[in-house]
Amino acid sequence: MYPESSDRPSLLPKILTILCFCLYLIFLPYSGYSVTREASNGNWANASTWTPSGVPANNDSLIIPLGVSVTLSTNEGSSTFNLRVNIRGTLVFDNGKLHVSATSLFYLQPTGSFSCAGGCGNNDQLRIGGSSNKVWQGDVCGPINGPGVVNSSFNCAFGPAPLPLPVVFLHPRFSSNQDQQIKISWPFVSDGSESRLQLLNSKDGFNYQVIETKVFRLPNGRTAEFEIELPHSNYGSYWKLTQLTVSQAVHESSVVHFLVKSDDEVQMYPSITSQEFKVSCKGEQIDAYIYSMKGELMLQVTITQDQIVDVSNLQAGHYLVKLIIDQSQSVKHLQVVR
Repeated sequence: MYPESSDRPSLLPKILTILCFCLYLIFLPYSGYSVTREASNGNWANASTWTPSGVPANNDSLIIPLGVSVTLSTNEGSSTFNLRVNIRGTLVFDNGKLHVSATSLFYLQPTGSFSCAGGCGNNDQLRIGGSSNKVWQGDVCGPINGPGVVNSSFNCAFGPAPLPLPVVFLHPRFSSNQDQQIKISWPFVSDGSESRLQLLNSKDGFNYQVIETKVFRLPNGRTAEFEIELPHSNYGSYWKLTQLTVSQAVHESSVVHFLVKSDDEVQMYPSITSQEFKVSCKGEQIDAYIYSMKGELMLQVTITQDQIVDVSNLQAGHYLVKLIIDQSQSVKHLQVVR
């Protein structure tokens, strides 16, 4: 026993040091991706193509949104260059080679694709892992379309197409009000079985958390809505709905990229038209992108407040209108009638 005096050594600093070192060793393999960058149309190697600005770096998480094309025309990366890339638009190879680590993943959403500028050649390559592991090469594989995951074992084509959805997911509606509530209405068509649906949200397009779970028991063919009101919080802009069937199979809707803005800030009218519509919002410039329900970009215009958008050349049907105002966005539903 040490005498009770100020000279008695303390074990607490040593214990804390050892504990911190052990925690460092435990969590080091699970450290996350450092930066999430979202692309606009441009070249992979240009910092201005990405937000936040910067050329993709090791451990980045990249997003190529719907309607966006990123061109790779240089040799980039190495076998230790770790990336996760979520592609809803297009990665265009133009005599460019991309080399990434064996743990890197490329998620091609249903609207995502690899393509080539001109004809696909042997200089258009994606290598994952070793320098000889060319999982995709233009002249061998040609363009590919999602959905699917490109990883180190990929070989030109995805496996069998996923099963058709037991329920049919329709496009959701998002809104918010003065009471600081987010309202989400996600319609679907029942398949007649008991359906356990989950609403999920993500900030980076990769890592999702369950927001709400509901169980529906409806006749086959019945249209219903997954409805929820949420307090305004730090939600990400990626949303999807999943179904867990009685056979424990999981089916997912397409990912909806939506940053909620107040309906008082963004108004589009009329929502049913044969000729034109207007947008009213708090912002000097509005970038409007009109997509078909298949995800095809039908029209892109830059307008000012209350300027008319001519849709007389669009066929009758339902469309999604993505409105970008001051780096925020809102998605509206448009029906064109003839």
